[in-house]
Amino acid sequence: MDNLLNALKENESLLKDISNHPAINYMFLGILRNIERTIPEDCRQQYYYNLSCLRIVLGEKTECSINAPVIVIDGKLLKLADLGYVRSHINFKDALLEELYHEMLHLASAEYRVDANSHVFGYSGFIMNNIDFISSNQVFNGLNEGFTQYLTILNTDLNMANYDFQVECAKKLVELVGIDVVKQCYFNNSLGMKPIFDKLETLGVDIDFLYDLEEKCHSDLIYHLAGNDKEQEEIKPFL
Repeated sequence: MDNLLNALKENESLLKDISNHPAINYMFLGILRNIERTIPEDCRQQYYYNLSCLRIVLGEKTECSINAPVIVIDGKLLKLADLGYVRSHINFKDALLEELYHEMLHLASAEYRVDANSHVFGYSGFIMNNIDFISSNQVFNGLNEGFTQYLTILNTDLNMANYDFQVECAKKLVELVGIDVVKQCYFNNSLGMKPIFDKLETLGVDIDFLYDLEEKCHSDLIYHLAGNDKEQEEIKPFL
């Protein structure tokens, strides 16, 4: 039995979680296989381990928990997807597929730890380093979302999320250092950002380039959430 199926076999409760929801069940294994192929081979053990512990629960919005290997699915979206509902040119099965794929990428790039008080906490994607992971976890949050959505679009051809600007920033990073280097940092937290920093150095590019991209991602996200379209337009031309 291969590693992915073995991880699922260890997690029998996961299949019971999704068995009553056809909209998830019919696409789930396909998503897992696709993501497995996306991850560099030397980074896949973290993914298999997280799958062996994964729980899928219903909530108010779709997200990957940072406190445990748990994917929360928007209950209303799941109901509409189960019904095969389509409205205003939006197929809710496609919307569920995109959101689930995006959050499963967060899970695939996440490491969870238990502290001295038995509290579980995690971090995913790009971090500054693996030693001071608590303070470095959110340094590249904007690029994390951008690259996660970039991979989602690349593998599903769906893009209904509001991360367009973050995706463009992630594309610029990929174009400069190559997708393999970016994947090594995204899926292998223990390396921190060193492979990207090393590649920038060999190209003669100051590492401030990376921080500038992150600042633009973060600023755009703030203005988007605030609904400040004027400020958004002032930021985007700097790319």
